[in-house]
Amino acid sequence: MLPPDTEARRLKSPTDVCDLLGDTINQVRCGLMDSRIATTVGYLAGILLRGMEHGQLDDRLTRIEAQLGIIDSTRREIIPNATAKSNGPN
Repeated sequence: MLPPDTEARRLKSPTDVCDLLGDTINQVRCGLMDSRIATTVGYLAGILLRGMEHGQLDDRLTRIEAQLGIIDSTRREIIPNATAKSNGPN
């Protein structure tokens, strides 16, 4: 178990998660953290990183769809019968 005064960490970016994993590895190596806790942290960090990746991809896809005029980015609804805008003849 972690000490009760362990502070919550901000995990808003992959860099934040990697920093946490690095600290966790060092704490295990120094005998300051049980390896079972570290295993749990590593497992949850992996899930969090995958979620962040999916969120970034979803945001990117939404922006592309909005630029192409096939989705309303404010409501995230597909616009029926929308066609991509052409910059000239193909």
